[in-house]
Amino acid sequence: MRDALLLLFVFVTIYSGFALLASSQARHWKRMTIENSCSKHRVWILRGCGYGLLGVSFTLALLRGGASFGSLMWATMISLGAIAVVFTLAWRPTWFRVIGKLFLSR
Repeated sequence: MRDALLLLFVFVTIYSGFALLASSQARHWKRMTIENSCSKHRVWILRGCGYGLLGVSFTLALLRGGASFGSLMWATMISLGAIAVVFTLAWRPTWFRVIGKLFLSR
């Protein structure tokens, strides 16, 4: 059960990290919110949180599978997470409006 939860958390943190990195780009920010542009300060916050979540996912992958298998699993999961974010942005970009609302309040 612990391994399954860690695997789920690895994917969720990777997906969230890539969603934040995508939302830091002007094209995706405009589709997620009503604003036309994102301030440089907000871009840095989004990117920092996105890269931070990718680092957390790497740590979780190492905890789950050790150094050898954990890093291989992370590399595979990072590809799947990136593809999942791309598909979400292509077909349902409104699902990321939660990110826009979360970061617009600041």
